[in-house]
Amino acid sequence: MIRENYTLMNGVEQNKKYPESFSIPDEELKSLVSPGISCKLCFEPILSYKFAERMWVEVTKITKAGFEGELTNQPVNLRLVPGDKVYFESKHILDIGIFNDEEDEEDD
Repeated sequence: MIRENYTLMNGVEQNKKYPESFSIPDEELKSLVSPGISCKLCFEPILSYKFAERMWVEVTKITKAGFEGELTNQPVNLRLVPGDKVYFESKHILDIGIFNDEEDEEDD
């Protein structure tokens, strides 16, 4: 299957350009990212007529270069599907979240 080429936005650079309107997690929080944690990344297509998409990637592995994860969203504009592998670095992380599909247990 042919995949559309994309780059990942450098969140650190965007934050430097627009510190008042483009916030990112600090380096201390990013250092806590581990398998099972989800990170929001911005996928920028190579083709200029298409728009960028911010999507969640669940970290599956920490590598020497950064992180390996699986896409958890269904893109609108990119030829990617949930489950596709994504390789990224700390500088690409725009947000960090932990998602749990299980319902919270209530105390009786």
